[in-house]
Amino acid sequence: MSNITTPAGRTYTANVVIGEHGEAIYEVDRAGQDSLIPVGSFVIHPDYNLFPKVPGLVNVQFGMGSAVNRNERMNVPALGTANLPYVVGHKLVNLEEITDETPVYRLRDVAGAATATGTASLPASGATAKALADLVTALVADWLERSDREQLVAAYEEFLAPQRAAEQAKRDAALEAAKQARVEKLTAEIATAVELIGTLEQQRDSLTPSASGNPDVTPAMDPIVQMNGQITALRLQVEDLAEELAALTK
Repeated sequence: MSNITTPAGRTYTANVVIGEHGEAIYEVDRAGQDSLIPVGSFVIHPDYNLFPKVPGLVNVQFGMGSAVNRNERMNVPALGTANLPYVVGHKLVNLEEITDETPVYRLRDVAGAATATGTASLPASGATAKALADLVTALVADWLERSDREQLVAAYEEFLAPQRAAEQAKRDAALEAAKQARVEKLTAEIATAVELIGTLEQQRDSLTPSASGNPDVTPAMDPIVQMNGQITALRLQVEDLAEELAALTK
């Protein structure tokens, strides 16, 4: 049993149970003047994202049970208002945003519900978000100070490892398929351009230079000159395509 005091000075008690994959399940009560008031369960573990965009986030889940379906959770915290007593969902906490200047982590888009499960969530009140943020900040601080936290983190990472490997294999396969499709497209474009170059060269070689006394007709307007320009442009295009193809297939 842990005694937890929040940044706002509220006092809670928490019984902590360790889950199968290293999750710390905090069963929280508010310390009232005469008795303990049950609040609910909070499940804390590292970021569940297989490839986090922001490193070091901590996930706090409201209610114990399913990590993906809030309607399959138990002991959902009742920290809200009479109309929306329950706080639902989860929040990822960025530890770097908890500082001396901002000692309470700012929770955004907190959701509440009239019942713990089975009803739609709605935006929670500002007072609910403030009370939740105060408690979540204290719970995360307690989790960070646990002597077994490194082991808990390692256990959760071990749980994620097979999922991460499978997702990485899926991504690698998708990248390889996209690469192969690009190789085939480049090969086809090069072949088409080379064939067109050959056709233009044959047409050019069958022509004779034109001679015109018309001052409005410049040498650059000669069909042979124009075809040479087309052939040069196509050769440069083939060179660019070939360079990209070589980079993909090296």
